[in-house]
Amino acid sequence: MSAVLTLAACQDATAPAQPPSEDVGAARLVVAVHQGVTASDVQRVDLTVDGPGQPELTVQLGQDGSVWTVLMSQLPAGTGRRFRAFAYDASARLLYRGEAADVTITANQTVQVNILLQQVDPPPDFENAGPVITSLVVSRSSVERGGFVDMRATAADPNPGDVLTYAWTATAGTFSTPSALSSRWTAPMVEGSQTVTLTVADPLGASTAVSFPILVEGEDTGGAVVSGQFNSWPQVVSLTGFPTQVVPHQSLGVSAQGLDSDDAAANLHYAWTASCAGTWTDEGTANARFTPTALPAQSTCANCQLTVRVTDGRGGEGLGHLGICVGAPVSPNALPRITDASQSTTTVGPGSTVHFSVRAMDPEGTALGFAWEAPVGTLGTPVSTADGSEVTWTAPACLDAQVTPVVRAWATDAEGLEALRSFSFTWTGPACATMVQGVVNNRYFTTGNASVTRGQDLSGVWVEAMVEQGDGTFLLHPGTGAADGTFTVAGVPQGDYTLRLGNTYVVTSSRAPNLGSDIQGRPDVVAANTSTFLSVDLQGLASWQGSDLMEIYSPGTALYAAGTNGLVQSGTPLAAGAQRWTQTLRYSGMENAVLVDASAGDPVTFHQLSAKTDSSYGAPITYNAATRAFTAPLVVTQGGTASFTGTMTALQDQSLTLDLRSPVFEALRTEVHPTATVVRHDLYFIAVPDGTRAGYALAPDLLTCSLPAGSPNRFYSFVYGNPYPSFTQAGMVQTNFNVALMAPGATQALTLRLSVGFNDVMPAFAVNAVAPRLSPPRGATLAGQAASGNLTGVGLMPRLSWGAPTVGTATHYGVYLYEVFVNAQGRTSQVAGGPVAKLYTAGTSLRLPPGILGSGKSYFAIIEARSSGNADFQGQPFRSTYPEAKAMTVTGVFTP
Repeated sequence: MSAVLTLAACQDATAPAQPPSEDVGAARLVVAVHQGVTASDVQRVDLTVDGPGQPELTVQLGQDGSVWTVLMSQLPAGTGRRFRAFAYDASARLLYRGEAADVTITANQTVQVNILLQQVDPPPDFENAGPVITSLVVSRSSVERGGFVDMRATAADPNPGDVLTYAWTATAGTFSTPSALSSRWTAPMVEGSQTVTLTVADPLGASTAVSFPILVEGEDTGGAVVSGQFNSWPQVVSLTGFPTQVVPHQSLGVSAQGLDSDDAAANLHYAWTASCAGTWTDEGTANARFTPTALPAQSTCANCQLTVRVTDGRGGEGLGHLGICVGAPVSPNALPRITDASQSTTTVGPGSTVHFSVRAMDPEGTALGFAWEAPVGTLGTPVSTADGSEVTWTAPACLDAQVTPVVRAWATDAEGLEALRSFSFTWTGPACATMVQGVVNNRYFTTGNASVTRGQDLSGVWVEAMVEQGDGTFLLHPGTGAADGTFTVAGVPQGDYTLRLGNTYVVTSSRAPNLGSDIQGRPDVVAANTSTFLSVDLQGLASWQGSDLMEIYSPGTALYAAGTNGLVQSGTPLAAGAQRWTQTLRYSGMENAVLVDASAGDPVTFHQLSAKTDSSYGAPITYNAATRAFTAPLVVTQGGTASFTGTMTALQDQSLTLDLRSPVFEALRTEVHPTATVVRHDLYFIAVPDGTRAGYALAPDLLTCSLPAGSPNRFYSFVYGNPYPSFTQAGMVQTNFNVALMAPGATQALTLRLSVGFNDVMPAFAVNAVAPRLSPPRGATLAGQAASGNLTGVGLMPRLSWGAPTVGTATHYGVYLYEVFVNAQGRTSQVAGGPVAKLYTAGTSLRLPPGILGSGKSYFAIIEARSSGNADFQGQPFRSTYPEAKAMTVTGVFTP
């Protein structure tokens, strides 16, 4: 925005009377707001005066309604005074400034000084084009009848060589030299206020003016009156042209609209230029015509920039740019034409083969390309002919009742224009089953690896099958779920569809999918309340060290705690060297805090992970390894305090040496995200009840080791014990990365933790160098745009695509969508409750189904490549076996 502010100063009529002085004066400064400037623009105005005999004096004008005022007194008389004015916004940011130099302060007289305060930070692309009055000195602000006032101004024009003209005018009185910068005005013989105006113009007609009052028969006073104006520059708010694609010597019309918020009625000046050769008509007006005379060197559009310069005559300027295309004449391009098409039969049954051929021509004579498509059945390899293409199609074993078999052929010219021919059939074979009958059967594993299968209650879960259509929409097939974990969806055609259960989506083709998973622990457990505690008294610990850990695990319920410091309700913390532990723990604070029951076969194991050091192959590194353990039955009752007492025994040591290739993991950083940073490398040896299955959410640690970013390729030698000798040992490694995402309008980012790693049973985990077995998905796109940065306008059902990993082979992918918002502190924050949707597919793209994204909201997606020994993703997508590998990438923030 722009505006004019006027600073005016005069003797304060309300000031206390003072004895007259021959060498000082007084001044009252007033800053008045006019037109476009509001209180939110200028919040403070400072005025500084200095010069010979005048110590630097700065005063701050106080706001009084729409004006700022201050009383200046005792200004020493003398020459060479300099007045500087500064205007600030509410953040103390300097908006305008200006000065008048070489001002003379005369005793017992009032000197008026006008200062034009210019914008400090004009809008981008604005530059000075018109004359500017930089200062104006008037010897007196009041004069007796017939007296005279000397006036002197300075002006400048940013255009070198411009000769400026000057004109002094007044509502009454005469000037000695009305066309010079310095002039003497003789007052009329009548009393009253007269307005004096100085106008400065350049040769092109751009001009600026300043007006001020002089009081005839004013009082004899001393001081200085300072006034100033703020000039905000004009803007080009509209720039149009037609036609914007022309050939040399073909003219086009352009029209611009400028806006000067200092003065909506201001007479703005227009000037047009072009970056390519050509001639102008009416180039000094808002509406002009341009005729290019030659082809620009650049052949791609827009290869010629038309620029309009709008000036306000007060030193302000706005620029507008319009790119046009100057090129060779546009030739019409007609669609290719299919001249002949044939098929060997129109009636087909299961396994039938049909031969197709097409011939086509292009009116422009360019070479044609041919493509074939069959939504059902199998196409052979197309064979090219002189002017066409041939292919053989094999019919499927069955066909959905609502589907008509069709084969399509396209002929495409060099410009991408297409001709289509569709071939249809009469189907004589059977209809395919269209019913989807699935189940969510979870397998629960308890003590001794016994298992029980239970269906998950789906009676209140949204069940639906969605079939993607060719136009980017979905055909929806609602289904029903039952309390026993079964669900049915009718009318689903053969082929891939997206199965929805709640906020979980699986792309599958199975007619009988089982979305159950393997879960450690009994299915009939009861969650402990916050009044349930566990009193621990264990002796025989290894001499305690400050970085030691204590873990708790029960395979019958999957009760788990890694470290107990955060669970302490009462008792003395373990001190260095301690070998006995007596504390009461908040039982409900553990993972899977359910009531263990010895009668149900629920043993509980406490084991100590002692701090150790390895320097066998390089600089010392620290790790924690299992050294002592105690296992016993335990009964925990709701709201009570159970006791766990015993003596821990030493575990038999075993050793393992492995070759860890940390730099190879770190080399995947940019595939995680272009801005990702490496955090650390985590290594775990764990004990799992059953090594034939994987996917454990929680398992007791035998060894933990964290290595810093930048760790070298190196061998490590570890010594650890195993408190679970009947379990299978497995290794886990992952490298962690941080990625910062900034939502639109936020000032602080959300930091995400992503990882690349794998799990495998021993000794397979470490038999070879430990290096990535799977890398992240590559080059993710959303709605056809690179997805690593922020995107807007992607739509409510965009397609998310990615490339397969460069390392390893993914058996399937998980896509996890999260909603973000900007909180009151400007931080990018994640909406509570986890992902709004979890989607799984064996392919490298999927379209987000309806109902996931909401208008006006912001999201990001984590895409995880996954590999598993489970080969049946279509039928059992959530069962997993060793080895497992996962690698993540993440999009930027996007909005529909």
